[in-house]
Amino acid sequence: VAARINDCLVTRSIEAVYNDVEAKAKCRTSDYVSFRIRLFSDGEDGVVVEVQRRRGSSFNFMKDCRAILDAAEGRSSGRSVSLPTASLPALKPVSGLACLKGVKIDAPSTDEPSTVVKDAEDLLKQHQRDTNMLGMQNLEELTNPLSTSQEAVRLAARSVVSEDSSSTIRGAISSLLEFNSLQSEQSYQPAAKDEKDFDYDERMHNLSLSVVYNALSAMEDEGSLSQHFKSHESWFHDTLIPVLVRDVESAKDRPHDACMAAKCIHCLAGCAPSVRESIMGAGALHALAKAKRFGAGNHASLAEVVERATGLLKCQ
Repeated sequence: VAARINDCLVTRSIEAVYNDVEAKAKCRTSDYVSFRIRLFSDGEDGVVVEVQRRRGSSFNFMKDCRAILDAAEGRSSGRSVSLPTASLPALKPVSGLACLKGVKIDAPSTDEPSTVVKDAEDLLKQHQRDTNMLGMQNLEELTNPLSTSQEAVRLAARSVVSEDSSSTIRGAISSLLEFNSLQSEQSYQPAAKDEKDFDYDERMHNLSLSVVYNALSAMEDEGSLSQHFKSHESWFHDTLIPVLVRDVESAKDRPHDACMAAKCIHCLAGCAPSVRESIMGAGALHALAKAKRFGAGNHASLAEVVERATGLLKCQ
């Protein structure tokens, strides 16, 4: 039973810390749903499996919970019961909605996309942790072409990598990447942190990686990533790439961050040969090899992404 549950967690890329003495596991998914798994004896030859949610989306928890319980009973390999990923069509951006075909849409106001980006920035400037979290979640959606307009994605993505005196987004992202804290948050952090504080910091750091990945992907699709890299080379070299390599190397402690960082490296590696040289010069290949060894037996998505990133970096 324990082996089947472990295989399920690896297949679904769920972070797990095991306690063999008490027969329990502390788990966290990539969308930061935390839960516990405990095994009990039924007094005979059977095993009772308890899966208890601690925090995060109840809906997402139930999908993983069912998969874990099915795996415990030997009814599946741990994957969801949905159709294979290869058979699903690629999602299109909202601008491709069928209901908008043939409809003449007035050009959006040049202020509209910038306003929603500014709203996310204002949330990051507040001194409430929940408000800051909402700001990062908004920014993650604004850089996702499946969630918002192309123009909004373009503006949000540029604000992530571009230094602009009128925007503090890149500074906030850099601070979260390097220090797990917003610059404006330094003065009111609690002196002693509990588990919730650490979870909050780790979630904010992961969101910042997700925002960066979305921004890099959007620029790659637009064909402007190389240009932005050259225009802001010092930020990429001095801030972003070292953080990405560090997070990949810390895969054993933070596999979800490592997976997202590896996605960013894969995105950058396809930019240009000079960029690949910069990434490899920061020690990426060693970090990726280390992460691959861990991911092979603990985090399927990490192992897959790392393999792709490594292959691209070695391309001449």
